[in-house]
Amino acid sequence: MTSAASIAQLLRARGVSHGDRVGLFVPLDVIAEAFAAVRACGAIAVPLALRLGAQPLAYHLRDAGVSVLLTDETHLETATQASALAPSCHHVLTLTPRSVGLPEIASAHDPRDDEAAFFSYAPETRGGRPRGAIHDTRATQMAIEGMCDALDLRADDEVAIEIPIWEGGFVLALAAHRAGARVIGRASSSTTVIALRARETTTRLAGLVAGSQLRAAIAVGAGAFGVGAARELAGRGERLELASARVIRELPLW
Repeated sequence: MTSAASIAQLLRARGVSHGDRVGLFVPLDVIAEAFAAVRACGAIAVPLALRLGAQPLAYHLRDAGVSVLLTDETHLETATQASALAPSCHHVLTLTPRSVGLPEIASAHDPRDDEAAFFSYAPETRGGRPRGAIHDTRATQMAIEGMCDALDLRADDEVAIEIPIWEGGFVLALAAHRAGARVIGRASSSTTVIALRARETTTRLAGLVAGSQLRAAIAVGAGAFGVGAARELAGRGERLELASARVIRELPLW
């Protein structure tokens, strides 16, 4: 696995320092290490959805003022095309297994509670553009701790994150990393915690609960139907607890 220390060294070699904005165009299973590396440099992380094409990604890079974009080999072509359309983005760094093994380095940055930690985007609104917001260190830590507590995340958990980064996927990935859990993008038979869209609650949970190890779920954007369906499954004696959309809204998750 690519380590936060090795990524931080790559960033510092490109001159990343306090206040710079670094795009995270990487899968959720490595995004926590990338975020830690960015914060170790005193920079601000900008998590970006992998579903973005080159043009919308370029808009996000320009709008957020991203100077360095982290990506992986799978998404390198899109990242390179987008950076060419974003004058602020001077470097595209690819995370590969070769990134592992660089000398470990200590963090030279001790962030203040009110210091910007990451810049998030909400999805496009009809007739409008994506909206961005800055989140500080204290709020980010509270969100991570709140998610760990809400789902009782454990080191032996397999956490399937099937929601977008702007609906809590990013913070859940950070929380899972904090707990030492494994993050995947799609639930499997060994998944113990899942985050999914409310409209998929009934079908996804019904298919997963039987014969699986699933014990907790978050239904994002859940109305009464989605929440009720999951609770009905739990009421049939299945080992499942639901953290509803109300919990999501009460925690500062973005």
